Amino acid sequence: MILHDIIEDGAAHHGDEPAIIFKGEEMTYRGLKDKAKSIASSLLYLGIKKGDHVAVWMPNNIHYLPIYFGITAIGAVMVPMNTRYRAHEVSYILKNSDAKAIFMVPRFLKMDYVDMLKNIEGLDELEYAIVVDEKADVGIKSIPFSEFLSYGKDNISDAVSKVNEDDVSQILYTSGTTGKPKGVMLTHKNVCTNAVVTGKLMGIRASDRYFIPLPLFHSFGLVLGCLTPLAFGASIVLQDVFNAKEALELMQKYECTMNFGVPTMFMLELDEFRKGNYSLKLRSGMMGGAPCPVEVVKGVRNEMGCDVCIGYGITETSPLITLTRYEDDDIKRAESVGKPLPGVEVKVVDDERRELPRGEIGEIAIRGNVMKGYYKMEEATKKAVDEEGWYYSGDLGKMDEDGYVYITGRKKDMIVVGGFNVYPREIEELLFTHPKVKNVAVVGVPDKKLGEVVKAFIIPDGELSEEEIKQFCRERVANFKVPKYVEFVGEFPMTASGKIQKYKLREK
Repeated sequence: MILHDIIEDGAAHHGDEPAIIFKGEEMTYRGLKDKAKSIASSLLYLGIKKGDHVAVWMPNNIHYLPIYFGITAIGAVMVPMNTRYRAHEVSYILKNSDAKAIFMVPRFLKMDYVDMLKNIEGLDELEYAIVVDEKADVGIKSIPFSEFLSYGKDNISDAVSKVNEDDVSQILYTSGTTGKPKGVMLTHKNVCTNAVVTGKLMGIRASDRYFIPLPLFHSFGLVLGCLTPLAFGASIVLQDVFNAKEALELMQKYECTMNFGVPTMFMLELDEFRKGNYSLKLRSGMMGGAPCPVEVVKGVRNEMGCDVCIGYGITETSPLITLTRYEDDDIKRAESVGKPLPGVEVKVVDDERRELPRGEIGEIAIRGNVMKGYYKMEEATKKAVDEEGWYYSGDLGKMDEDGYVYITGRKKDMIVVGGFNVYPREIEELLFTHPKVKNVAVVGVPDKKLGEVVKAFIIPDGELSEEEIKQFCRERVANFKVPKYVEFVGEFPMTASGKIQKYKLREK
């Protein structure tokens, strides 16, 4: 199966049914197929071909999925970009990915994408910027989306016939432990398999309506939130900026049966549900990205009527690895992340990568539906995936006798802010570029709403304020990476070998 098969099948069996609903606008399955084909044809007209990389930098909207299917239909590779990225992040992704074209909106929230892109130098590979919704000059060949669509006259069947399931369909960038994000290459087979297997486990049917507030630049939103329902003829209701009250109103208005999100979203929805008078038709959904308190799981199930499953996934594994089952009780759902998906193997290993007995804590390794590798990072790929195809996650956990997986530790020093991964090294390297920062250590600290937030401990070199540090970060990185707390210290707790003892900073 390739991605194009999903929309062809959807149009054949559910042609007049809504595939996507966004801000009152509906796109049928037939409309989705036609729009995707038009986009694919227009890309061919511009000279985009199989293997070329095309970036997409925009929030959830009615155009996102047609663009995704249009890019991948001809064997080109989509590079989704985080909508919160700042200029230096955008510069790195576009250069590292060798993107030849970019689909973008002019602005989002308070960020001016056009201005950002115009001021990035050295984008030698980037030839076209296709601007959705309006005309804008971004310093390279800029094409309004409406004009771009008019180029699509070519039949794309020859291009589609050359695409196979082992071709890369998308490159998703993850935050890197070394400060350099890594481009995870996922094939058509990777994402289609994950979507279909997940849908079968959850009993998805064509009458379902999915509420998706998750960003589509993330594998949770794109694969599990969108490919899964589309593979089964269900409908998707998208939200571009999460708001709990609006989320409940949308779920009620469109009679959504499935609700997907990170624990923070469910917590806020549950709070809002208890305050209002909502009539929901929810039957299930998925929660992932961070641990969830058992009381929230109970509230979501018993009060909102959402028999939610808990999942554990990583971008490198396409993404879902394990999932709780409907027969599992609240405790099992809150404490474990379920059992491996069919076709996926999980083992727990020691520091020498030797398998440990059930119940013992070690590093979680996964085989089956693992990425093709990191783009242009062979050494990093070899370090993460062994010759037998096992991907070593860096997450600590254990497996019980029934095969249920329990996550006990964080991937190295990673911080999970409302479901988004933040690696301290990236923020530390940024702060080291500040002329008044002598030394810095970044850790995650608990937060009631977001699970964790970023805190920076700084040894200053001169007069420095907390707001100055925050503003410095706001201008350079996505907002969820900006330290919520800054503390100035005279020294760090150190090991005998001179390493900062971050666990002591966390305890502090």
